Amino acid sequence: MPHTSDRKSSARISGWSEYVEPLRKKSLVWHKLWCDYNRPHNGIVADCMRRSRALYRYEIRRIRKNEEAIIRDRIADALLNDPRRSFWTEVRKITSK
Repeated sequence: MPHTSDRKSSARISGWSEYVEPLRKKSLVWHKLWCDYNRPHNGIVADCMRRSRALYRYEIRRIRKNEEAIIRDRIADALLNDPRRSFWTEVRKITSK
């Protein structure tokens, strides 16, 4: 009997590449710059590093909270933009059943 993983138990988060990935990259740049300046506790570099990290983490919490809405919007956009796609095909992609 084939086994598919449950979406909730998998590590994938809907909307990651659109919403979180740009903030993650920006946060990594500021963190590297902060490390290059010998990790100051205060100043412009430290403030920018903290702010970018906070925005990145906030966005993760926001998309986890709104994951169902993101999925619904993606289905609606896919069906409106490509009328040849079947509704049940899109549902099967989400539920893996």
